[in-house]
Amino acid sequence: MPPYKELYPVGTKVRVAGRAKLDDFLRTWKFHHPLAPEQLLDADRVAEVVNVGFYHGGDVLYGLRDVPGTWHEECLLPEWLDHFRTEAADFRRLEPSETELVGQWVPVGKRVMGDVTEKRIEWLTQGQLRKLGCDSSGWEVLFVDEADGRYWELTYPHREMHGGGPKCLSTLSREDAVHRYPRVAWTAGGYWTDELRKTVQLLIAQGLRDGAFEKAEAEASMATGALPVYCDMGGCLLIRPDSSIFLFDWEHQAAAPERDPKWLRMAAVRVARRYPALAVLAPQRPADARACSACSGTGLLMGVTCGECVGTGWV
Repeated sequence: MPPYKELYPVGTKVRVAGRAKLDDFLRTWKFHHPLAPEQLLDADRVAEVVNVGFYHGGDVLYGLRDVPGTWHEECLLPEWLDHFRTEAADFRRLEPSETELVGQWVPVGKRVMGDVTEKRIEWLTQGQLRKLGCDSSGWEVLFVDEADGRYWELTYPHREMHGGGPKCLSTLSREDAVHRYPRVAWTAGGYWTDELRKTVQLLIAQGLRDGAFEKAEAEASMATGALPVYCDMGGCLLIRPDSSIFLFDWEHQAAAPERDPKWLRMAAVRVARRYPALAVLAPQRPADARACSACSGTGLLMGVTCGECVGTGWV
């Protein structure tokens, strides 16, 4: 039988667990050395280990300097480690000034635990943010904060580690969301308001009623229940009220979801220019974008849309 080994040798500074943890231990532990109710008053207190004992079966028990009672190992944390509270009340929603949260794994004896930021990321992504979808690898996940409309990407910078390693949660511009997650939705990673849905429905109805669409566009619109955005010799791009983009093929008279990031951006450019009521969908230029060399930043080549930047003027 291997020798018993404590996490915190005599002389080590430890932190007593938070009140919620102690309450739970007091309620659920039914065996030897139960917590006394008065021990709850020492929650979060820092003290030095003065003695260590091992109960039958290996449970480690500690005595702390100037802190009465016997303490189980799971009721203690390293002094240098901020205590790991996991109750919702201990976390906060994302602030407007925040753009990145980086979690860390820290050693606790022979184990590792996520720090407070790591646990906050888990809390945010498990209910406070709306999940929109994953990238093709399944490792990176896009979320939207419906409180302010910002997009957040969950990544694993050290994915070579067991379990993917600690998490990182950082903001993405709408344009970056479109490029990185083309399968989620063409607009801004899948975020679509009820107002936009109603606007697209209205524009479809008005266009068909008033004859604002070309004949082929009207036929494509009626076949798909979508708003014509851009047409060329190969087909017509259309947007449905649910934000999905479809390509209607002239030759086969059939529609299929559009997945190509370049054509999704083309749809965003054209719908914003053609329908002023949907101007909010225009791609926003990222801070690190550069002027398109093909059209010198104009978005046009010989009077037609530049095929390189699809009319934005930047890449």
